[in-house]
Amino acid sequence: MPSTSARVIVSAVMAASLALVAGCSSLPETGCTAELRSVIQLDILDSVTRAPAAAGATVLLRGPFTDSLVIPDTSTSSLAHVWFEDRVKAGTYSLLIQKPSYRDWSQSGIRIAANGCHTTTRDHVTALLRH
Repeated sequence: MPSTSARVIVSAVMAASLALVAGCSSLPETGCTAELRSVIQLDILDSVTRAPAAAGATVLLRGPFTDSLVIPDTSTSSLAHVWFEDRVKAGTYSLLIQKPSYRDWSQSGIRIAANGCHTTTRDHVTALLRH
């Protein structure tokens, strides 16, 4: 069950994508804003057809902050965005994707840096799921 911070938006775009976004606390004396910034973007595709493959997948994020999300099977075969707001912290993360009829996919060593207000790195990862 995803945390209450996870949100799913499904839209008619031809590639599957996962964007993890982190925000900062709004501290006027440090010049911080409440702006959300993209941390990790994950495109989930079938390895043979390169078709979007996010619908029905479970995405696990592990690191200084951990969470999971199940993307409904009822999602269209198009784009799926997921936000983990205000919780992704600096550190090293791993992603695991599980989907029925596909092999598990994982990647580790995703490094996120931050300053006093925001994460300062952005990583784009493509997951090619294999049957």
